Amino acid sequence: FFFFFFFSQAKTDKGHDLSEMNTIRILFSVAILLVISASAAQQNVTEVQVGDCGGRLNNQQCNRAWAGQRIGTCSETICKIGCAMSSVANALPHTNGGNAWTPGTLDHWLTTHGGYSGGCGIIWSTVKPLGLIFEGQGRHSLQDLINIAGNCKKAAIVNVRAGHHWVLITGYAGNGNFHVNDPANFASTYAYNGMGLVTLYHYA
Repeated sequence: FFFFFFFSQAKTDKGHDLSEMNTIRILFSVAILLVISASAAQQNVTEVQVGDCGGRLNNQQCNRAWAGQRIGTCSETICKIGCAMSSVANALPHTNGGNAWTPGTLDHWLTTHGGYSGGCGIIWSTVKPLGLIFEGQGRHSLQDLINIAGNCKKAAIVNVRAGHHWVLITGYAGNGNFHVNDPANFASTYAYNGMGLVTLYHYA
């Protein structure tokens, strides 16, 4: 605004008509406001919460009710390597005999329905009968993920922590960060630039 004052004063000293100067001042002020508004709109993307659509479960893989349960037919436990499977359990829309799915109950179901490869590697598409339809796995742009985060008909499970962990996206926090349900409770948000593959589902 110092520039605005200086510009206007310099013009006035040279004898320009005052009405012309008022017009210039108004136009210049409007231009500044438009630039500020555009910049704010770009930087302050509205926070998006999937919770607005009914929420997601947030069961932890190390809950003592199933922490020591062996995953699939492997010797490893849900607490140690069950992040992907636990994230799928948290995304499931349907109940299991009237009760919400947990990592423990989903593990049993996957084990008896051919849901693991190599003993304990989850086959993402197996849960189709439970109402979660696998669309594919790959990388997505930031804008794609923002759109997915705000879509109640979608579920996105993303690879984080240098490829060693999986979490369920629950919303967009702004500034390139996403709210998540982290089954290991490492963090409540993760940055887009730290995300790898995205496992994408939609609800039946």
